Amino acid sequence: MPKPTTEEWAKSHGISTLPTPPTIEDYNKRCHFTARHIGARVLIIHGVVAVASGVNPEPVREWFRDQRIWKFVSPKEKELLNDPSSLADEVINKFQWQVEAEWALLWVIGK
Repeated sequence: MPKPTTEEWAKSHGISTLPTPPTIEDYNKRCHFTARHIGARVLIIHGVVAVASGVNPEPVREWFRDQRIWKFVSPKEKELLNDPSSLADEVINKFQWQVEAEWALLWVIGK
């Protein structure tokens, strides 16, 4: 018997496979992050993934500063952006996998 596709698996567990998730009844809690904050986070993650994949960190750092988003870069991300060679391979690998978080954040803001 063939393995189910991801969509088949999701449907079998009652998970929506619609392009846009259905609304949740009686949910009115606002997200405290604005699209601008989410957009900045996406850019930071994109730069971090690029540096973790071998891109020169200097222009990335400078661009973050020019765009005034350096203050939103986490201490661990700053470590990577300041000196990628100071981090262990498994840490670098984790940064590379943050591309998955980038896609999720882009989806949240409809991109």
